[in-house]
Amino acid sequence: MSAPQRKKPVSRTRSKRAKISRGTGREEILTEAMKLFAQHGYEGASTAEIAAAAGLSQSVVLYHFISKENLWREAMRGLFAKVNTQSLIGQDSYKDLDVIARFKVAIRQFAHLSARSPEFARAVTREGMAGGPRLRWLIEDLSPPIHDVFHRLIEEGVAVGALKPCPPGHTTMVIHTAINIIFLLAPLAEIVTGESSFSPDVVERHTDMVLDLLLTGLATNPVAAMMPVPKRASKPTVRRTVARKPVKG
Repeated sequence: MSAPQRKKPVSRTRSKRAKISRGTGREEILTEAMKLFAQHGYEGASTAEIAAAAGLSQSVVLYHFISKENLWREAMRGLFAKVNTQSLIGQDSYKDLDVIARFKVAIRQFAHLSARSPEFARAVTREGMAGGPRLRWLIEDLSPPIHDVFHRLIEEGVAVGALKPCPPGHTTMVIHTAINIIFLLAPLAEIVTGESSFSPDVVERHTDMVLDLLLTGLATNPVAAMMPVPKRASKPTVRRTVARKPVKG
């Protein structure tokens, strides 16, 4: 009588595929898609590479997202949601603050959220450089909840005289760029400063510096620094020396 055959152990790959067949794996794919699209851009990241990074097959990616374009859009929605500061607006402690204090709180929260999700700034920068329909979709469909918080604060600050007149769109872009520069260029920042851009202490100091630059400026006397140059001093005065003729004796 022959010995009963032992069942072969189910491999980890087969086990994972079995789970995928029940509809799992979506979050793993999105997590890797956010990283790879931010690092390599839309054209530079393939669904095959994203699937491999998630430990899945390309067919699973297409099962969940149908196409690369759909996957990119879902990844971008995820990134923008990670840095959305809209949750501040409904808090009573936030509503009770004056406009400058709310401005500071919003910037500080945006800085901390951006430090946790540096892929956001990288993805936006890549699409901002490339231009085209994908960038327009990001700005028109995903940006408003993030930008509106700052737009409203800037408009209110100008209206009550707490802020100098400034275009909300341009000012918001300056805020986002200033906050994200050390996360966007983290390897460079680490060489220059000798510190990790994502250290909590560094994030706090960087945010403090951005707030100081935005609200008080670099000059010790901003009012004097912004005074127009007097007209008489606008051009250097050139004195001409006229040679005198010798006087005959």
